[in-house]
Amino acid sequence: AALYYGMGDYGRAEPLYQRALAVREKVLGPDHPQTALSLNNLAALYNAMGDYGRAEPLYQRALAIHEKALGPEHPQTALSLNNLAVLYYGMGDYGRAEPLLKRALAIWEKALGPEHPRTALSLSNLAFTQIDLARPEAALALTRRATQAEEATLANVLSFTSEKQRLAFQATLNPYTLPATLDDAPDIARAVLHFKGVVLDSLVEDLRVAGASENPSVRDRVEELRASKRRLMQLTMEAPTDLSPESLERRNQEREKLQVEVEHREQELARAVAGLGQARQALSVTVEQVQAALPEGAVLVEFLRHNFYLGKGNFEERYGAVVLLRTGPPRWVVLGKAEDLEQQVRSYQQAVGAVRGRLRTVKRPTQEWSSAEALEPGLRALYDSLWAPLEKSLPAGTRTVILSPDGELNFVSWASLLTPEDRFLAQQYELL
Repeated sequence: AALYYGMGDYGRAEPLYQRALAVREKVLGPDHPQTALSLNNLAALYNAMGDYGRAEPLYQRALAIHEKALGPEHPQTALSLNNLAVLYYGMGDYGRAEPLLKRALAIWEKALGPEHPRTALSLSNLAFTQIDLARPEAALALTRRATQAEEATLANVLSFTSEKQRLAFQATLNPYTLPATLDDAPDIARAVLHFKGVVLDSLVEDLRVAGASENPSVRDRVEELRASKRRLMQLTMEAPTDLSPESLERRNQEREKLQVEVEHREQELARAVAGLGQARQALSVTVEQVQAALPEGAVLVEFLRHNFYLGKGNFEERYGAVVLLRTGPPRWVVLGKAEDLEQQVRSYQQAVGAVRGRLRTVKRPTQEWSSAEALEPGLRALYDSLWAPLEKSLPAGTRTVILSPDGELNFVSWASLLTPEDRFLAQQYELL
C-alpha cells in the first residue's frame, strides 16, 4: 500500500491499507499502537485524496489510542497531533490546527530536544499557520528556530555520513521557503550562505582528513571523533524509550558532554589537519564576514531557486536573488515564477543550437542572416527578466558583480545579455 501511495495510485493502495487495518484490529485489538499506525496510514491516504471527511475520524481515533496506550507526552502522540493538525490546516481550519501543532511542538522539544528534525518540522508547520493567520512576526520567530535546528542536525550529518546520505538529508530540508515568503532579506542571505554548497565543502574537508590519516596518531583521533559524533547523532535523532524526567535529564547531560567532547577533539585535529572544520565553519559564517571580503566597488549576487508559500497550503517555485554589498543590509530581489524564467532560458538555448547548426552549413554569415540577429531577442528578454530587476538594487559605482547562479540560471550567458543601450552586459560590468 505504501508503494502504491508513493506512486500516487490511491485506488490500489486503499484496499491494502484497509486490509492491514482489519488484520491489526483482529489480531492486536482496536486499541493497540500498531492499529493506530494503520489508522494513520489510511487517514493519510484519504487526506492526500482530499477526502477530509473520511480522514478526520481515523486521525482522531489514532490520537486517542496513542494518548491512552503511550501517554499524552509520547513522541508518537505528538505525531498523531501533528497529523490531525495538518489535516485541519489543509481544510483551512487554522483555529483547530494551531493548538494541536503547539502541543506537538512542546512534546517533541521535551522528548527529542530542540534540534531534532521533528522539532524543526513542527516549528515550520506552525510558522506556515502563523502566515495564514496574518502573524508575520510570530512566523519569523518560529522560522529562525526551525533553521537553527536544521543547521545543528546538518552539521552532524556532514561529519561522518556518505555523500549520498548527505545529499539525501539536505534534500529533506527547505531552508529558503519561509524566509522568502516572509520577504526577510537578512535571513534569506544567511540561509544561502549556510546551505548552498555546504555538502561539497564537507566532502573537500573529508579529502583533507583522508590525506592526513596516513599518520597513525591522526587516524586514531579521526576514528575517535567519528565514534563520538555517531553517538551524538544517535542521541539527537532517536526517540527515547524512557520518558521519565530523570531519564531525559541523563540523556541531555550525555548529549551536552558529547558536544563538548566533539568540539575538543575537532580542535585537536584542526592543529594537525589543515582545513579541518571548514564545513562546519561554513554553517556559522556571517553576512558581515562575506561583506568584509568583497573588493571595493564589488557586490555578490546569490541567485536562488526556491519554494514560495502562496497560502492555504499552496506553493509556487520561484527565482530570487540576494544582493550583498560591502556595507549595509542584504537586499532581496524577486525575479518571478521559475516556470516562466526557465522557459525563457530554454528558448534561448534552442536559438543557440539553431545558430550553431546554421554556422556549420555556411562559411561566413551573409547580410541576409547573422548569428547576432538570431540571438538578439533571447538576450534582450533574459536581460529584462533577470538583470533589469536586479540592477535596481546595485549601488551607484558598482564595477564588479560576483555571480552565483542556481538551477537553470547556470546556463545563462550573463556576459552577453543585451542592455537597452545595445551593449553587452560584460561591457558595463566586470562579471565574475
